[in-house]
Amino acid sequence: MLPVGLCDNIESRRQPSGKKHVYVIIIVASIISGMGALVLAWIMYMCKTKLKNEGHTDDNHKMDDNDEGSEKDDTGLIIYDLKTIAIATDNFSDKNKLGEGGFGPVYKDI
Repeated sequence: MLPVGLCDNIESRRQPSGKKHVYVIIIVASIISGMGALVLAWIMYMCKTKLKNEGHTDDNHKMDDNDEGSEKDDTGLIIYDLKTIAIATDNFSDKNKLGEGGFGPVYKDI
């Protein structure tokens, strides 16, 4: 058998001190909090990207089948080239002029 004093010394080595428990808890809590913050940041980034791209399609810059000489810009508005507008207004003829607006003359489509 081991002497009584030696057994007490072995038992005290087996049991971790209170400070070690506190350090382990702080480290584990920090790691979990850091990972949680990263996941939350990733979710927020994905939601922001989804909202930003909502309603936008990849074919915004392609020609429309119905509107020859036109295309859509990033806002979804149709942009006509000058040749198409000149044809539609009979080369900006005064007989097709409806009036003047704040941004210039207004023509009717022939």
